Amino acid sequence: MSDISALLARALRTANAGASGAIGGVVGALPDLGVNVANLGRAAYGYGGHQLGLLNASQMPEPIDASSVPLTSEWISKRMGVGDSPEEQIAQFAGGFLSPGGKKAPQKMDWTAYHGSPHKFEKFSLDKIGTGEGAQAYGHGLYFADDPAVAANYFRRLGGDYAPIIELNVGGRRVGERNNFDYSPRRMGNPFLDDVDNLRSSLIEDLLINEADLRGAVANGGVQSYALKQMDAKLADLANYPRENAGIIKAAQHLRQSLERPGAVDLKLGEIPGGIYKVDIDDVRAPKDAFLLLDSPLKDQPKAVKDAARDRLKSMGYLKERDNGPRQLSAAWREAMMAHGRPWSGGGDGSRVYDLFSKNAPFGGDSQAWATQELRARGIPGLRYYDGGSRDAKRGTMNTVLFDDDLVKILSRNGEPLP
Repeated sequence: MSDISALLARALRTANAGASGAIGGVVGALPDLGVNVANLGRAAYGYGGHQLGLLNASQMPEPIDASSVPLTSEWISKRMGVGDSPEEQIAQFAGGFLSPGGKKAPQKMDWTAYHGSPHKFEKFSLDKIGTGEGAQAYGHGLYFADDPAVAANYFRRLGGDYAPIIELNVGGRRVGERNNFDYSPRRMGNPFLDDVDNLRSSLIEDLLINEADLRGAVANGGVQSYALKQMDAKLADLANYPRENAGIIKAAQHLRQSLERPGAVDLKLGEIPGGIYKVDIDDVRAPKDAFLLLDSPLKDQPKAVKDAARDRLKSMGYLKERDNGPRQLSAAWREAMMAHGRPWSGGGDGSRVYDLFSKNAPFGGDSQAWATQELRARGIPGLRYYDGGSRDAKRGTMNTVLFDDDLVKILSRNGEPLP
């Protein structure tokens, strides 16, 4: 794709996101409320009728599709919306002028994502699942984020904030792993030098106790500058009683002066065990439009997901072998959700599709691993869901769970390219 095409696509995406979000949010507020109230009424009517035996699955009321109701935010966004890929955006806005025929170019597009981990490795593996966050809250697979800040947050949550301290040098006194960070004062045989060493030990203790600030000083003016500020604070405290602390003040002034020399204070850190991994996801073998969408209704799922849901409902007795129509699927879906204690709603069906497999494994119990294996065998490469910053608006960056470790390649770790 040409540079001008990419530039136009980026401009269209940015302009449209702001315009459709602002217009849809303001204009669509009241129509959205009306649709939600109507759907709640339909849900109550359907649920009550089903419980009383007055309605069967085929008679359950269909939820109102907000995107088909004029002036709702979804209706506005749909008309102002653009596709995920630059080709789709250009085809919609330029009528295929830059992308002949309005068709996608048959070429691999970059799909960059990020992963935060406290571990160092060269390749992702499904066999390592459980050694990171462990929760696998959204499904069994490898987790990646569109937003690098999300990956960085996971890295911190998993204890990957800090590289180990190898050595802290304060005026020639070196403490670290080799001496178990022993900073206890030494007896110098001279009262003045004893005071200096006591102050140095106290300063080292303060620096290590406030470890987060010490590490932050590496990037904010340097460790030496930070240590000198700590010494200034000690001198200010001692100055409150100048007569009583006259001798110690002289020792503190002497120590501060010695710490001003170049290299008098420094901090050596070890290698960060893990970090932020930048990856490339193979979007030829795993196109975004093939993923199970956890936050989307069943009608908006890819065909492979609908087929998987239909097959699963057949195996559970909600559909007959020949029941392959969309209305039959919709009716059986609502009946299954009612039976499992989850009244239908306008969204979030993707997570329930996954549940149909994980919570109904043939050997009983909850098996996300089995669900992932079954969905992968049906051509579904993974699932996607909105991250915390986008979940309420259902727009923006998403997280991805891959069902196949062969679909991802590490590009860099902490900014350092990997071969």
